[in-house]
Amino acid sequence: NHTDGLKVFSVVGDSDVLTAQLDSTGNINWVNVYGGTLEDKGLGVDIDDLGNVYSTGFFTDTVDFDPASDSDYKIFSKFWSTSFVQKVDSLGNFQWAKAITSGAREGQYSSYHLSDICITHNNTVIVSGDRSQTTLDVYDTNTSQSLDPVKSKSSDAYWIEFYPAGNVRSYNTMTYIFEMVGCNYVNNKFQVIALAHWKL
Repeated sequence: NHTDGLKVFSVVGDSDVLTAQLDSTGNINWVNVYGGTLEDKGLGVDIDDLGNVYSTGFFTDTVDFDPASDSDYKIFSKFWSTSFVQKVDSLGNFQWAKAITSGAREGQYSSYHLSDICITHNNTVIVSGDRSQTTLDVYDTNTSQSLDPVKSKSSDAYWIEFYPAGNVRSYNTMTYIFEMVGCNYVNNKFQVIALAHWKL
């Protein structure tokens, strides 16, 4: 809704995710808001050379990741807190979304959060975070893929690289006790930045 130049949105659950594109003078080009009936949060955002926008965070319940009013792309959160990666184009139109979770039993809390995202020189997408379970599961409405990283001892740092089309290119983990994991891509080199307590 537009009221005196103000764009107003309603929150569906406890908190929702918002992505927006502004021009160089601060005018809104587009805004996307999505979320389920519980807590959803955006934690990272980046753009590629073509202006596509990638966001990451976590969601609960069922979320429609397609912001268009005449279509939907609903993904169900298998656990209390499920991470996501979403891609929209430079106009805010939905391209794809992936959910990422761990090997806990369905309905069980799974400490598994994406905390950062970065784009490489060839527009692959790298997401990083921490996990406390033993597997990495990537899924959407149509496909599911179980990755097989090193078994977690406590809370591992991990990163997953996606091709621009959304399929997994590579993944890896580091076995420490981590609280926060970030990533960066500088001079054609990928870097992981992590806050660790101690080595196991």
